[in-house]
Amino acid sequence: MSKALATPAKRVLPSKEASLFKELLTLYETKQLRKGQKTADQILKKFPEHGGATSPYRCGRMRY
Repeated sequence: MSKALATPAKRVLPSKEASLFKELLTLYETKQLRKGQKTADQILKKFPEHGGATSPYRCGRMRY
């Protein structure tokens, strides 16, 4: 039997921010970095420790 791992509370986003995160990924993939940064900032205002939204900043890839 395998146990499902619980998702940490910091990683769970409400539906509005979850849709913003999906938009962020699309913007990042299509290299619309300014719009992506604004979208990430919207998420980080409410959830400053969210790993997915901060990762482009940590990697240094959100430069334009």
